[in-house]
Amino acid sequence: MHLIRQTASESLGKNEFLLSYKMVASLLIKIFSHEVDGRLQMKNWVLSERMNKNYAVLAFFFSITLLSACQRSESVKVNFNSGSHYIGEVQSEKKQGHGVFIWPNGARYEGGWKDDMQSGQGVFVDGAGAKYVGEWLAGKYHGDGVYTWPSGSQYRGQFQKGEKSGQGVFEWANGDKYTGQWKQNKLEGFGIKTWHSGKSYEGEFRSGQMHGMGKLKWPDLHSYEGGFKNNLADGDGIYRWPDKTYYQGSFAKGMKRGKGVQVWADGHRYEGDFMDDKRSGSGLMKWPDGRIYKGQFALDEISGVGEMSWLNAEKYSGEFLSGSPSGTGIYSWPDGAIYNGLFRKGLKSGKGKYNYSDGRSYEGEFKQDLPDGSGDYSWPSGERYLGEFKSGQKQGKGVFYWADGSRYEGQFSNDKINGKGLCYFGDSGEGCEFKDGVRMD
Repeated sequence: MHLIRQTASESLGKNEFLLSYKMVASLLIKIFSHEVDGRLQMKNWVLSERMNKNYAVLAFFFSITLLSACQRSESVKVNFNSGSHYIGEVQSEKKQGHGVFIWPNGARYEGGWKDDMQSGQGVFVDGAGAKYVGEWLAGKYHGDGVYTWPSGSQYRGQFQKGEKSGQGVFEWANGDKYTGQWKQNKLEGFGIKTWHSGKSYEGEFRSGQMHGMGKLKWPDLHSYEGGFKNNLADGDGIYRWPDKTYYQGSFAKGMKRGKGVQVWADGHRYEGDFMDDKRSGSGLMKWPDGRIYKGQFALDEISGVGEMSWLNAEKYSGEFLSGSPSGTGIYSWPDGAIYNGLFRKGLKSGKGKYNYSDGRSYEGEFKQDLPDGSGDYSWPSGERYLGEFKSGQKQGKGVFYWADGSRYEGQFSNDKINGKGLCYFGDSGEGCEFKDGVRMD
């Protein structure tokens, strides 16, 4: 009959002994003195054939008493070959009742036992100094308890089968704290976590991470409320900045992604597509000064095809790059002027046609917002210039037509006829010379 086993593994020795009738009395005394050697095992009672009847009856009575004592809960001290030892109650060869078990590494358990395993209330201190005080079942933490680490971190709450499961509070040594639900040693369900930095989260957790719906606040007054996945904003939510700027829309992997609306503290407003925290795709942007842009965005800038309008009725429709008209487009002014052509960095550049509000028109090449290169310039009076331009002025070779049909072919400079050329009146022509627009010959 094994009196004691260490939890699920250590068994008592298999030493066997025979009791003669002369040993029974002293053994019985030891039993009732709680000093039964836990390493001994009763195998047989052997009565000498020479034992008289009285001793036989007495020995039989003592043997029955011994067996009955072994079945009751008795206090014993047991030393194991491994160096562990147990002091406490036993019953039916197992640790049962209250007892203390000490391991060779210094770990110690004191509390209730059942069927050779910790059960009920108990205190366990491991060799490194970690401590558990609370309920046990079948050798594991189970029920309400407090586990304290050597670092100072502590968990207070419910356990199931040796793991933190249920409702509990975990306080880290650095000041972080979690209050909420647990499952298999991980944050799971609804909870509140605060960091020593001042950050806080209230919401759902899964597998130890913020996952589901929740609200995250930073000490500098930034905040996010909405969906989370793997500790990052994911799904629909709203992010607020300290200056009252906010974004409401879709998130993925902690960044603005998908459809959303961002409103800045100064009155700017954007509604449209986002990618990786930046405006990207189609959207509508409004400025406090009344400007409105509707079109494409890339890398947080106005880029692609779109339309910009101003409060004063200015309007541009066409291609944009990095926030400015670039490429082909049409720009109209409130006075009726219109430019249709190429732009570069917001300026007329390349081929285009500009109709002035007073009826003048220019069609040709532009550079830095001015006629530059070959072009055709006409006035409402009927005058016309075909030729070269430089920085907005007639410069180089060209032909000037007067309203009466006469013309000059020759050199121009400083926006005037300058130099020698040919003058035509009707079908006849002659050589002529001009200086600053005045004929000299």
